[in-house]
Amino acid sequence: MRKRILILLTVSLTVLFAILTVSLYRFGSRWFLASYLEQKLVLARSISLAVGGDGFLRARSYADTNRPEYQERIEYLHEVALTDPDITYLYTVADLDDEIVYLHDGMRVRSPTIWLEHESFSTVIELGEDEATLTMFQQTHRNSVSFDHLGKEITISYDPARSFIQVNGQDFLRIVSRQPLHVVTPSGELKARLDEESRYTRETLPGRAVSVDIYIGEKGEPTILPGEPVVDDEDFLKLYRSLIESNESFLSDRYVEGNYGTYMGVMAPIQDSEGNPIGLTIIEVYDTRIEQFKRLILLAAGVAALLGIGVPAVLILWVLNRQVLSPVRQLYETVNLVEAGDYSQRAKLKTGDELQSLSDGMNHMIEAIENHTRDLEHQVAERTRDLQSARDRAEHLLLNILPEPIAERLKENEEIIVDRFEDSSVLFADIVGFTSFSANRSPDEVVEMLNGLFSRFDALSAELGLEKIKTIGDAYMVAGGLPVPSRDHPEKIARMALKMQEYVSIQLHDGKALQTRIGIHCGPVIAGVIGTKKFIYDLWGDTVNTASRMESSGRDGSIQVSETFYNRTKDKFRFSEARQVNVKGKGMLNCYELLGEQIRD
Repeated sequence: MRKRILILLTVSLTVLFAILTVSLYRFGSRWFLASYLEQKLVLARSISLAVGGDGFLRARSYADTNRPEYQERIEYLHEVALTDPDITYLYTVADLDDEIVYLHDGMRVRSPTIWLEHESFSTVIELGEDEATLTMFQQTHRNSVSFDHLGKEITISYDPARSFIQVNGQDFLRIVSRQPLHVVTPSGELKARLDEESRYTRETLPGRAVSVDIYIGEKGEPTILPGEPVVDDEDFLKLYRSLIESNESFLSDRYVEGNYGTYMGVMAPIQDSEGNPIGLTIIEVYDTRIEQFKRLILLAAGVAALLGIGVPAVLILWVLNRQVLSPVRQLYETVNLVEAGDYSQRAKLKTGDELQSLSDGMNHMIEAIENHTRDLEHQVAERTRDLQSARDRAEHLLLNILPEPIAERLKENEEIIVDRFEDSSVLFADIVGFTSFSANRSPDEVVEMLNGLFSRFDALSAELGLEKIKTIGDAYMVAGGLPVPSRDHPEKIARMALKMQEYVSIQLHDGKALQTRIGIHCGPVIAGVIGTKKFIYDLWGDTVNTASRMESSGRDGSIQVSETFYNRTKDKFRFSEARQVNVKGKGMLNCYELLGEQIRD
């Protein structure tokens, strides 16, 4: 909610800021432009009064450039142009009998300047002491500028060491002097043209500027052209004459396209001593200067709009945050902490309104949830302990039935568990005379005796790292080398058999003792889990059958082993001499009786 409110306020304030800024900018621009041009019009009128009168009539002929009236007016225009940095062009025009001419061209330049003019480009070269500034298409460069003309690259450059202006590396104009500015071509052609054709060129301002019209040929070669009349279009003649004859002042209300860009201007009539219109004073201010002021106005409008909106907006946000957003944020944070499991949290609002009522109701709900959660956690803990206890008992029972690696595979839902072990030892043991022993004793005594005996066998097999397979009645089966393969399983099985004989030496009431008959064989077996309900881990193969035959064909109280097992363990254990035994299913086999471990010196 807080985020949505902030977004809505931000968007609203942004739109309001934009509208207010644009409104202030438009109003300020119109007011500034009107005031600005009005100031320039006042300046133009004062210039018209200064240059007008009968002296203007005597100075308006090009042939009279040496007259004092002409020189005075030129110097005056220069002074005015240089003191007002906003003026781009300041000039006067006069109506001669055959054409309108620019009588005094007061271009605002601060250093000697040459204008290279062509129909497709204009290059302004301002001559400094050690370098020149070349301007083309409103882009400024130092000493050199390049452009494309008819698919060829044209380079205009200034060589300050030799005072030459060059086109494509060739000398074009030589600067003879700077004050007053005087230029010639290497052949003197331009000097002659200025003398003979001065009526048809722009006025040369001594020490300030000179205009040179050039033509770039198809091969890129520069050529000087004859000057053109300043105004030769019939429409322009009529326009200027109508403006002069109207004897009125004018202000631009829009930009006008000029030779070097767009501008706004003002015009003030020049009159003779009797008040008759004889010319115009024209001040042109190009758009770049006006746009600079407009950007400042836009910045000022933005600052004003920001101050006008920002202070109330901050006040509104402060009140909104204090009365609404902060309490809502506190409720939101409390809910998040409770959701994360911290039921000790409570909202502490004292606003005295609907938000406090909501806070109190939420606190009661959190307290109820906390109590209920505590009860559930207690019940879950009890159920978890019971479940863990049952799981432990089940796992213990499973490990009593199956080897641990096999139990893990079974818990991972492995459907068929079967392995082949190429080398293992199998032992079968049977208690001799158990039937007569159990006939004279109660069932409790028999079970107690078997449980005690087999428990000792189980502990012994675990101690030796062997795997108990199963018990059937009074028979006990154990194997070595599985389910984890090992190399010393024959020695472990042999020690198991010797220890089993010691454990079974139980003295009976009739003076006799219980005995075991043990058979051992080693070789490959297949092991796996069979059954789906009362499953067991069992062994199959010829090795198992042979070990069973070794037990059944052995003598009471003996440990009979196969020749294979004998060869594997004879270096560490003592055996009887080999004897031929008729083994069921095998025929006559060499068998040995294990007597004990080798006695080491």
